[in-house]
Amino acid sequence: MARVEWTRLSGDEVEEIVAILLSRENRRATRIRPSQGDGGIDVIVPDNDGGSCTVYQIKKFAQNLTSTEKTQISKSYTRLAIYIAEQGITVSVWNLVMPLDPTNENRAWLDGVTEGSPFDVDWLGLIFVDGLAAKYPDVIDYYTRDGKGRLLEVVTELARVMTASDIDPGPAGAVGKIESIHSQINRWDPHYKYDLMVTEHVPDPATFNRPDVLCVHQAASRERCVSIIIKARFDDAVNVRPIPMTLRFNVEPGSPSADALREHLDYGADLELGDGQVEFSVDLPGGLGVEDAQGNVRIVSLATESAAGEDVLLEVLAPDGQVVASTTLVVRSRVAGQTGKGGLLFGTEINGVFKATWRLDFSSTQTRLSIHTSGDYAGMRLEDLLNGVSFLSEFHTPNRFRIRNPYSDSTPEADAIVVEKEPVVDALLQVVRSLLTIQEAARVQIRFPGMQALTRESVSEWNRAAALLRGERVPLPWTSMALPMPRDKHDEFLANLPGALLLRQAMTVSILGRELQLGNQQLYCAGVTAQLNADGAPMVDGEIIRVVPLDGYEATFTLLNDSPENEQ
Repeated sequence: MARVEWTRLSGDEVEEIVAILLSRENRRATRIRPSQGDGGIDVIVPDNDGGSCTVYQIKKFAQNLTSTEKTQISKSYTRLAIYIAEQGITVSVWNLVMPLDPTNENRAWLDGVTEGSPFDVDWLGLIFVDGLAAKYPDVIDYYTRDGKGRLLEVVTELARVMTASDIDPGPAGAVGKIESIHSQINRWDPHYKYDLMVTEHVPDPATFNRPDVLCVHQAASRERCVSIIIKARFDDAVNVRPIPMTLRFNVEPGSPSADALREHLDYGADLELGDGQVEFSVDLPGGLGVEDAQGNVRIVSLATESAAGEDVLLEVLAPDGQVVASTTLVVRSRVAGQTGKGGLLFGTEINGVFKATWRLDFSSTQTRLSIHTSGDYAGMRLEDLLNGVSFLSEFHTPNRFRIRNPYSDSTPEADAIVVEKEPVVDALLQVVRSLLTIQEAARVQIRFPGMQALTRESVSEWNRAAALLRGERVPLPWTSMALPMPRDKHDEFLANLPGALLLRQAMTVSILGRELQLGNQQLYCAGVTAQLNADGAPMVDGEIIRVVPLDGYEATFTLLNDSPENEQ
């Protein structure tokens, strides 16, 4: 590849090309748009430690420095020194970048200008710049030669091949052609790279739900769908080569779609509109844009993320003002509406029991909290699950809620809850409490078995066992009971009927196939008699005698005070 004639380029062209070369070399680099307050920074790259940064100052000078050019460099350094002192920024290295290698005299001069600098200083000259140009020739081709035109030619050829019927027959011929086009399309664009996908049907949108995917251009027919997946080569690509979009909405005033559009504009909520409700134009890279297109549209606001998160305290207040439930919400992302009216904060209950969307109206103190249960909870610690589910069981009308800073004494006004009580939450809370009771008695850790394991039979078994462990009497609805009994005891037993029945038996529960011994239970019924056959004789089958309760008598279980022995 021929060397770049830097002297034939304007100052703006040199700065733009070198800035993009630096961004390709350092994916996290950000180009600072020139302004009075840019602090003498053209490109900034955060260091790996996260607390400092490397700064690049780009100059167009390609021949020996004049006094005027030295003055410009000196002023840039001074502006940076003042800027970082005022802003509290930590700079590790200041790199002066230009297509000119320094002489010894240049080095000495720069050392004098930057003497006493709190950061390292380096001069990256022609060898460095040419090295980047050789490493990323697509940047040079795009900005100084005919790379733009070649990119458009390749995209046009791609569209033709994917819909044509005259390509080589068989998969091998098609693969070769597609591989060639994939190679070419990724040769000429310095900002974006492209992946190709050809499928029989339109892929599920979730296929492309990845952080590195900026957008997807699709062309579908009855036979196939061609997806061109566009990804940025560096983080600042969307600022260097933006992807502008124009939307024109057509929604009926007062309709649900109009309300959804207002929520998006005012608060940043995601927006979905059907065919005919929006017309859009988008200038995608590579000549893949569309104009005045219609179709189903989903708009997702870009959220500001916080890895550490911010804790807020959620409280539910009864109508009398008493706090009946509370938990911590960890807020990790937020979006703002386009009108400046408000925004949305997204958080997760501290133990992951539910997710919440907190809508803020900047012009008032009113807030709205939407809660969404998350997951199957399988494998969660019961102690972690209890608090979140307890909060959910109280989050309903006519209670109110408030959101507080857990580290402040201030108590804001509470807002109304408009959600009706959900019986399923109370049922889940009872199960969690029952399993905690069983865990304490069994002296082994029990993790929540998951919502799929909550069958009618298993829930009834756990709740019944927990009630016995709490010292309650548990009634046994029954109409007939089979009693195992040796044959030589039959006559003696039948002679004492009608009479009371007292049985002692082991008490066990099963949780996901794990048997837990919880001691012994006692069944008592004050009035039973033998169940009779059609001929009036007691119903006896081998070593089984069947009994029935007398009218007005019920059977109850109680727990005997024995020490359980459990399987570990």
